[in-house]
Amino acid sequence: MLMVLIVAVVYMITNQIGPLDGFITALWRIFVVTSVAPLYFYELFPEYFQFRGLHGMLFIGDRFNPQADLTYADLGRVLQGAFFNPNAGYFAVAYSGLGFAGVILTVFLVNFLCFIVDRMAFQSDSVTRAGVLLVSLNAIQVLASDHLMYALTGHGFVISALLIIALDKLGRKAFKIKETYSR
Repeated sequence: MLMVLIVAVVYMITNQIGPLDGFITALWRIFVVTSVAPLYFYELFPEYFQFRGLHGMLFIGDRFNPQADLTYADLGRVLQGAFFNPNAGYFAVAYSGLGFAGVILTVFLVNFLCFIVDRMAFQSDSVTRAGVLLVSLNAIQVLASDHLMYALTGHGFVISALLIIALDKLGRKAFKIKETYSR
């Protein structure tokens, strides 16, 4: 709730609106925009932009990335004629790459990566499993608003969880701590 109030104050200051309008705008931005904005991807591909291929299903450039084949800003210009980053979950970006086949492939990839982490964490103790869950929360949230490569490389999706599991195993081996885990 504190975060909603902070966002409301930021909107009040930047848009010069009252407290009620700031609060409503904050709620709208947090709950409605993040769930509706990815739908625009399905309208833009392939009508306005061609599907971008295998690489395109994993990555889309930020509006300030001049090397990207397509950026969020390009989508924003077509959608509303403005320079902005429309929200996109990894589903929407995967669709921009290979259509529904990209969505299916990306979902299988994410599930496979999560399965690997889950199997490895299952063999660890409860503290390590809690640590794996905690370091994964932000990366999982990123999947709801950005592409898969950003979650993997920028937020440590799967990588940070595997690192915690590996460090736990190495630490137990180095200090000769008996492997005890509860299920």
